[in-house]
Amino acid sequence: MSGFLYFVPVDHPTAISPQVYEGLSLARTLEGVSPEAMVVRSGPGGRPGWLLRIGDPASTKELIYAPSLQTWATQAPESYSVGYWTDAKPTAKQLRRDKVVPGYFMELGNGESWEIPLVYVAPEARPVCRLPSARVLDDRGEWINGEPRAPYRALLDVVGPFFDAFIAAVETAVANDEEYYTVEIDRLEDRAVALIATNYRVWRQEVAMLELLVDVRGPREVLQVACDCDTAIAWIVKKKDRQESAGCSGPDGPPVE
Repeated sequence: MSGFLYFVPVDHPTAISPQVYEGLSLARTLEGVSPEAMVVRSGPGGRPGWLLRIGDPASTKELIYAPSLQTWATQAPESYSVGYWTDAKPTAKQLRRDKVVPGYFMELGNGESWEIPLVYVAPEARPVCRLPSARVLDDRGEWINGEPRAPYRALLDVVGPFFDAFIAAVETAVANDEEYYTVEIDRLEDRAVALIATNYRVWRQEVAMLELLVDVRGPREVLQVACDCDTAIAWIVKKKDRQESAGCSGPDGPPVE
């Protein structure tokens, strides 16, 4: 078994250091580890550079560039490439980070269960942040949860706009007794990738190569899990039922205008 391989083109590769991939999304994928590395004189695209991987004691694969036995793709629009041994596709277990944000496991497109971080819980269809945060004192000296810790703060921008659009769409559908609803939101796939990458060492190309997101429902379902949307839907439906019950003058009476 083996994880992903990475190729960073460098015209004159010398000593390996994080500067080789600084400024690339690869820096976040390799955060906290010292990757195994070797110089490749002719890698993907025929260029010289560094071949990298995260060390795996259980791996039986050598760190070599063998294009006939490997699958490679460029991490567009960036310059580095992502690959894996064709007969040993990386698994969720291999890619899982040491520190994760707790959440719910869901089956993604490759048939494995992946833990999606829980960003919000949604009692009464209002978002309550569940990301790791320090306990701080408010103006009255009371202990409260502060802002999410720095590594996870960006997830609020990932999930927040989706949650707002989702609630608006569901409330409209429920109010009009419509069975279906449409969530209008941009960058749906990239938002889902950011959530998966919180707990696993992947980014856009890795998610695509593993075929984790299936049609437009896949990324939407990842986002729904991350913000507790099932709870929000149940509350919106229950709220409408209560309002309709309160709008009757009696069991057989007409609705109150």
